Amino acid sequence: MEGEKLDVEVGNLLFQNPEDALPPRPSWFSYVRYNRTYKKKEMEQILENNPRLKRIDAIDAIPRLGDIGREYAEKNVKIEHLI
Repeated sequence: MEGEKLDVEVGNLLFQNPEDALPPRPSWFSYVRYNRTYKKKEMEQILENNPRLKRIDAIDAIPRLGDIGREYAEKNVKIEHLI
């Protein structure tokens, strides 16, 4: 499994059998979505190390949010998810 469930209705959109996928294979399109779910302790640690992230208007935290996203992507985004 490459990703977490998006929700209970669509799951993770991965098919065990490619024939179950819609639309048929020749007209496939790519859609990749990564949802990073944080456990409570992980989020507490991030907020402790970056208290400005607690503010809803924390535009000065955008660079740190980018760093967090890049750290996740380096570990989880793979080219084979896109082809």
